[in-house]
Amino acid sequence: MSLNYYADYYFEKTRHAANYAASWTGGMALRLITNILGHGGAASLGLKAATGKATLLAGAAGLASVGVSTGVSAYLNYKEYQYEQRQLMNLYRGEIAAKLGKDKSLVTVDDLKSLAEINPTLDEELKRSRRKMRVQTGVDLLSTFSSYGAVVGVFSFFAASITAVTLPMLFAGFAVAVLTHYVAEKILEPVSHKLFNIHERTPIDRIRTMEMDQQRGRKISQEQVLAVYVAASPDLQNMIKKDFGQSFDNLSLIKQHEAAVRYGPTLGLQQVTDAINENRLSARELTFRIHGDTSGAYPEPTMHQQVQQKLSILKQSISNGREAANAKWNNFTSAVSEKSQGIVNSGKNWVQSLGLKPSAAKAEGQGWQEQIKAERETSVATPPAPILH
Repeated sequence: MSLNYYADYYFEKTRHAANYAASWTGGMALRLITNILGHGGAASLGLKAATGKATLLAGAAGLASVGVSTGVSAYLNYKEYQYEQRQLMNLYRGEIAAKLGKDKSLVTVDDLKSLAEINPTLDEELKRSRRKMRVQTGVDLLSTFSSYGAVVGVFSFFAASITAVTLPMLFAGFAVAVLTHYVAEKILEPVSHKLFNIHERTPIDRIRTMEMDQQRGRKISQEQVLAVYVAASPDLQNMIKKDFGQSFDNLSLIKQHEAAVRYGPTLGLQQVTDAINENRLSARELTFRIHGDTSGAYPEPTMHQQVQQKLSILKQSISNGREAANAKWNNFTSAVSEKSQGIVNSGKNWVQSLGLKPSAAKAEGQGWQEQIKAERETSVATPPAPILH
């Protein structure tokens, strides 16, 4: 997965969270109002039913609140379903583009659905997401009906001792409804998920885990690759249960390794694992390989590799900058040295133009200034020879 994927992923996640928060806030406000009215209607219905004075209006108010609350839940669940589709599209954007011959930036959810028509793993992932939405809406509906029934039952039980519906009684009914809804949801949700096979980890769930491991710089194991094949193949699942007595996920790490050794040569686990770890093959490509297909997409560098590459470029840039600075400094010092030497040579030429000889003094380690001084003193101390006539 590239840095662009992560940017898209977190942008989509943030956008979804903002939209969901707005929808959730509005939805919860609407639920609160409808629950207060509905459970108040349920309380009134329970009281009047117990005293033989039930009215159609009281029952209608309670049932209407159930419908509105369920409708809001269905809407929020649908938005969650759309979000999961977009996340799956972003994950497989490169593979979809390569398979359908499109530009990555033009890939849509409809393209994902088109590819899912020829890829059983993607198709099952979309079906599971849709199944999850429907099951969750059903759980919300049953939980709401349970809370409605609980309020009616409680007030019907105490109807003989109640002479009138008061505001505290309505709040008590609302508390009973909330508690019942929470308990019912916690019971129904895991049961329904198991009944409709939503709790099982799919091949794409496992591929996502492998992708995240790669982003953290971790190596992928043969057992992880085998788990993808097992999740996609009921026949392989049955073979492992027959050979090892349990499903692959329930085996110990040692037994999972034994399974990888036993089935590895047939599936080419070693070659596939090495290719993924060396980034010659994307983990997402397993979505196609397990069905004897290929997407044709070239694997992108992992986020860890991209960061390392950018750091390497930065280090090289710093090193090049340092070398360039050293070269400029050396050129500067060389130019200064040449200039200084030129000044010295000019001084020597000037001394020689005066008829002085600084070379001998220089040979003895003295400067030309000292030699000038010495020669001048010698010429003053020694008088010129007399001229004979």
